[in-house]
Amino acid sequence: MNTNHSPVRPNSVHATLRDWADDVYIIRYREDTRQLAGVLQREGFTVHLQEGPYTAEQLTYSPSIQCLVNHAGAWARVAAGTRAAIIVEPDFVPVRGFGGRPCPMPRVLSDPRVGIAWLYGCGTILNGMDEFGYLHGHAASVAGYIVTPAVAAMLLDFFASEMQRDDPGHYRPWDVTLGGYLRQEKGLLNYLPLYQLGEHGSDSRAEHAEHGMRKNWHQADILAGPLSFLPIYARGSRWRLARYRLRGWVWGWLRLLTRRYFHPGNVRDDSARGPVFISALSVLRLLRLVRVLGVRSTGEAASPG
Repeated sequence: MNTNHSPVRPNSVHATLRDWADDVYIIRYREDTRQLAGVLQREGFTVHLQEGPYTAEQLTYSPSIQCLVNHAGAWARVAAGTRAAIIVEPDFVPVRGFGGRPCPMPRVLSDPRVGIAWLYGCGTILNGMDEFGYLHGHAASVAGYIVTPAVAAMLLDFFASEMQRDDPGHYRPWDVTLGGYLRQEKGLLNYLPLYQLGEHGSDSRAEHAEHGMRKNWHQADILAGPLSFLPIYARGSRWRLARYRLRGWVWGWLRLLTRRYFHPGNVRDDSARGPVFISALSVLRLLRLVRVLGVRSTGEAASPG
């Protein structure tokens, strides 16, 4: 176990990812994860590969459900531990200085709403801000997230319910419904980063398009910093990377202007700030000007407190 944590003030709710977690689980099938694992190890994490194991029946499942089985294997390992852990898929690309970035959820484990935060999300929907200044809402990707042992056990309940369906091996976008399950069934806030801490490094799966889901762009709208290495979609070209990053930013503006990222009518009752403030934050976020609102804890500060 890694014990080189940066100091956290005892009464501070703000902490870095490395303060929260020792371990990172990489969900893997046959992908080459050496570059990702190397970056995460240099960031101070202990890296584990999560590969199945699959039963003979599960090997006949659709790729999306096999992915769920793999995530469930990681959830079981986290639930058996005592500290939060980070779970990423093999094409996740973290930003530089990933371990030292602020965790997108408050360090208040006594709060039953706290326990999971997305480090990257496509199709994110902002619903509000808690009393500590952390954003929450909905994310439609499990490419990268951090979870506590208690919430990992809840995710195993989700897995069990999915496997009890009449068609457990058939394709379904479970990653889209998982956040709603945690919110509605378990009372959790789905915490979101102000600036995304990494992104989906490859194109969306062909399986989604084959089942009638529109093939959306999966790049982050705005990142907390430069990526640690070239993602798959860049095809080895920094020019292509820049083009995709610009496209992701423009897509973020389109989602904002069409009120898909934030709609004032969607502000939750448990939001500590009202629709006017969060509307302003949603705009200033894409301009990197959130500091003018005095917001620090959602990812603006590089150090705790």
